[in-house]
Amino acid sequence: MKRVLLPAILGLLMTTSFAQTAKHSWIAGGTALFSSKSYSTTVWATGDSAVGLRSTHVNFSPDLGYFISDKFVAGIKLLYAVNTSKLLHTRDPKRSQYTDYGVGPFVRYYFLPQKKKFNFLVDGSYQVGVERGKVIIYVDGQPAFSRLEKYSGHVFSIAGGPVVNLNSSVGFELFFGYTRSKYKSYGSNNKILMGGLGFQVYL
Repeated sequence: MKRVLLPAILGLLMTTSFAQTAKHSWIAGGTALFSSKSYSTTVWATGDSAVGLRSTHVNFSPDLGYFISDKFVAGIKLLYAVNTSKLLHTRDPKRSQYTDYGVGPFVRYYFLPQKKKFNFLVDGSYQVGVERGKVIIYVDGQPAFSRLEKYSGHVFSIAGGPVVNLNSSVGFELFFGYTRSKYKSYGSNNKILMGGLGFQVYL
């Protein structure tokens, strides 16, 4: 088996032609985006120390697309995202973690001509889905209260960046983007700047 797989993998990676972005081609792959931020503010009501908030967002999005014209892709994208936050420097900290699941359409455009080793793209997507989470409130350093939550909503994302095509079948992408999520039950409207990597196989 190894004698069969190794030459096939090497042949895929060492092909000298570069990625196809022609009409009627397919792509399959996904992206992973990440964001982390922290800030602090004074508790004016009590005059106590500052409150710090640290939040982290990780977003995984597998996709399958079809070139409806040269350099222009339309397809379907899944969403799996994990959002965590923690209040710091307070007597009674609070932690929360939410997981988003979604599915919806995406479009993508490659700016440079076909069969280039380097390219640039812009990608936009819209998913509908659900968010599930857990909030834990601590009193005197011990978990005193927790609740489970579930909300429905939607997520809009737009991202872009350079593409490095190893050959006609494999491409790696560097993304910088903006994500906005809104969930109906509690009126959340999160706006996040994110960066990450993508991987595509051209079929």
